[in-house]
Amino acid sequence: MTGADDPLPARTRQQGTADSGGEITQAGRDVHKTTHVHEAPAPARPSVIRGLRRDAHHFTGRSTELQRLLQASAAGQARIHTVNGMPGVGKTALVTRAAHLLANQFPDGQVFVDLRAHAPGQAAADPVDVLATLLAGLGIDPRSMPTNLEGRSGLWRDHLAGRRVLLVLDDAADSGQIEPLLPGAAGCLTLVTSRPRLIDLDDAEPLPLPTLPRGEAATLFNRLARRNPNGVDSDTSESAAANDIVELCGCLPLAIVLLASRLAHRPSWTVADLAADFTATTDRLGHLVAGARAVDVAFALSYRDLPPARKRLFRRLGLHPGPDIDPHAAAALDGVSPAQARDELEALYTDH
Repeated sequence: MTGADDPLPARTRQQGTADSGGEITQAGRDVHKTTHVHEAPAPARPSVIRGLRRDAHHFTGRSTELQRLLQASAAGQARIHTVNGMPGVGKTALVTRAAHLLANQFPDGQVFVDLRAHAPGQAAADPVDVLATLLAGLGIDPRSMPTNLEGRSGLWRDHLAGRRVLLVLDDAADSGQIEPLLPGAAGCLTLVTSRPRLIDLDDAEPLPLPTLPRGEAATLFNRLARRNPNGVDSDTSESAAANDIVELCGCLPLAIVLLASRLAHRPSWTVADLAADFTATTDRLGHLVAGARAVDVAFALSYRDLPPARKRLFRRLGLHPGPDIDPHAAAALDGVSPAQARDELEALYTDH
């Protein structure tokens, strides 16, 4: 579940403060205007950068996935973790929770960057611009920065050498967008979220994120609907209605958040009222909207980039009654050979 996008070239939540004991260095070289005869100047230290996005108080479940991120970091294993999954499945919420729990292990900084691969009405963030923002956060004068990608990437890595920094790269488009931003220092940790599986990102530990289990989905709904703070409803009929709602939402966190918000702002409604209304409507996607957030918009941003043949298959998959489909059934729906259907299904799986 992601928040609203900031109107910056790349949303980098950070606050830089220069250490009082030294000056900011450029490309590893100390810059001092005075010389001490009897005492060597203190080594310059980069600014400390902090600024994770706000943790969601209603974060629910995901204990297995969360432990994987925390344990891998504690064991000093892979220093790049990628969390991928469909739109609205809760990738950003998961890495944000993990980042807050890990923050104390990275005293030199924690940074959140929105790469905007699927931001409505906005272009994906250019790594050159992202690096300019990151370097400025370290106190580097923009006038002294290299102008090309390679130079800025190298300077970024130079300044992270020997430091422990946690970097969150949210909503990445592909590995090419991420590679220049990755720290080279062994003491740094990078958490990446993306819709596509970043299979060409070397040395990364992948973590696919499915929809919520039904019990956790119902708990999330109850918490956000503000009908009971513990997320458990003792009323059997209301509990059954909540289960019906999350089933109709496909246990997708974004859909659950939007419907629960709808109920929270209608105190005269019961959960059963909402379930009946949502079941009867012929436009369920029209109900899954709150301000600028909408399930159909989230999926449309992925759908728009599909080639025509894959768009056609994706539409026809909706005719299949079950949750799973094999290449032969997909071939029958799309009027292509099983081999062609298998290739298209594989592409959909990899990219979304």
